[in-house]
Amino acid sequence: MPRGPGSNVVGLDRTRRSAVENNFAVRGRDDTPPFYSILFARPEDRVGVDALQAPEFFADLNCDQIVDAITAGKDDYNLKPFFYGCLKRVDAIEYRHEIMQDLEQSPLYDRVTLFASKMRDVRDHLFRTGKACYPEQKQAWLLDAADIYCDAINAFSTELVALDLKSRGFTALRDYLTRYIDSV
Repeated sequence: MPRGPGSNVVGLDRTRRSAVENNFAVRGRDDTPPFYSILFARPEDRVGVDALQAPEFFADLNCDQIVDAITAGKDDYNLKPFFYGCLKRVDAIEYRHEIMQDLEQSPLYDRVTLFASKMRDVRDHLFRTGKACYPEQKQAWLLDAADIYCDAINAFSTELVALDLKSRGFTALRDYLTRYIDSV
């Protein structure tokens, strides 16, 4: 199930999350696991994350200041709850560690950052679509948003194929994007 322009790399949009939670995971080839999320190996690892609040000890340890600094300017992504909960399975923790190790590669980090920037451009264009007064102006903004989205997906997929990825999360994302592009 393809993700739309409102999606982000960190999580899943509501439609996709709902489909996956209803056991319609996007399956890979026979040898690849389904891709659920770059942050969660399995849907049950995510359960309840969106509703989490900062633990009481966060302010005492100044963890709230750290999370505020990390998430500054990224309010649209609702990232703070991801810092409030703990993963319960060892495999889920290893999944995240693998992803962080891949992100230590400057080329991957740079490409993820560029992709996120392009998705912000898409959201900005879609916002402008809603504010435009004339139908032709709305259509132009929407067409530009679609063009940026397609270019960003194609470029990111091509760049992921060229990188030496080790994590299950990024390899599953790469395979998912390849299938997504091939399905169009």
